[in-house]
Amino acid sequence: MIEERRLTTKTDHAHKLEPPMNKFLFTALAAALATSPALADKPADKGKPSQEQMEAHHEQMGEQMTTHHEQMKGHHGMMEAKAADGEAKAEEYRQMAAEKRVEAEAKRIEAKANRAEAELAGDEAKDKAMKADKQRDKEKRSGFEKQQAKKAEQEQKELGKGSEKGQAAREEHSKKWWQFWK
Repeated sequence: MIEERRLTTKTDHAHKLEPPMNKFLFTALAAALATSPALADKPADKGKPSQEQMEAHHEQMGEQMTTHHEQMKGHHGMMEAKAADGEAKAEEYRQMAAEKRVEAEAKRIEAKANRAEAELAGDEAKDKAMKADKQRDKEKRSGFEKQQAKKAEQEQKELGKGSEKGQAAREEHSKKWWQFWK
């Protein structure tokens, strides 16, 4: 138990000494940091550049400006060249479009002419067909007329032949049923 007391007393003393030491170290460090910028050497002309520095800076800026100006001229020349190329391409496209329009118009006119020719050919074909139909009608009529003439001739041949009874029967049968009033 005695030994335990010694251990506890040693730790008690160490613990009691520590906080004042920490405060001292912290205070010393803060003071050093606060005074270091105040003790630094100040420039003679309060941070302004000297005349020599200003002249060097102006020369450097002038050189940068001339190189920049030359670069801009080069870019401007390239831009003009690109614009000229663009205008040339645009003109080429316009010409191509005009040629396409002319070709399309020519095709349209040609198609219209072909349709007109086809209509004329169709009309001529219709006329020929109508003439052929008329010719066939004439032939049919002439065939019908021939048939009627043949029948009339046959009737005349039969008139004088046979008995009276046979002739009367033929005459009655020769009448058409739709002409019942005759």
